[in-house]
Amino acid sequence: MNKIKEILKSKKVLSLLFILVAVTYFLVLCRGLLFKYVRPWEVFSDERYFYTGYNLVPFNGSGLDFRIDLIINTILFMPFGFMISMKSKHNIKSFLYLLIPLASSFIFEFTQYLFKLGAADVTDIIMNTVGSLIGFAVYYVWFKLMGNKADRIIVYLMSTVAVIELLLMY
Repeated sequence: MNKIKEILKSKKVLSLLFILVAVTYFLVLCRGLLFKYVRPWEVFSDERYFYTGYNLVPFNGSGLDFRIDLIINTILFMPFGFMISMKSKHNIKSFLYLLIPLASSFIFEFTQYLFKLGAADVTDIIMNTVGSLIGFAVYYVWFKLMGNKADRIIVYLMSTVAVIELLLMY
C-alpha cells in the first residue's frame, strides 16, 4: 500500500496525468468550439453544413440562450486557468500568462470563422478569458489553502474528469 502511495506521489506520474488532462481538455475544447456542427473529417467537404458570421460588438445578445452561452464559455475556460497556474510556478501575477487564454480564444474564434465552423464572437473571447481568470483565482486560493499538495489533488481530480470526458465524447 505504501508503494502505491509513493508511485501516486511521484512527479513522473503527476506529469503524465497532467499531460493526459491537457490533451483531453484540448480535445474537449475542439469538440465544443470547433466541431459542434461538423465532424473533423468533414471540414473540407463541400457537402457539409456551413455556418459562419462574426460579431464585433461585445455582449450583443439577449435571452436565455445568450446567457447560457456566456456561462458555458466562462466555465469551459476555467480549467485553462488552473493548468496555466500550475505550470507557471504559481506566478499568477504576471500579465503574460493572461495573454495565453486570450490568444487561444482568439485562435479558436478565428478558426471558426475561417473554416466556416461557427460564428466568431468577441463576447466569446471576453468570456473565455474571464473563465481563465476565474481559474487563475480559484487555483491561487486553492494553493494558499492546500499548500504543496494542491497540484496533486487538482491533477487527480482533473484526470478523473478527463477520463469521464473521453468516455462520453466517443
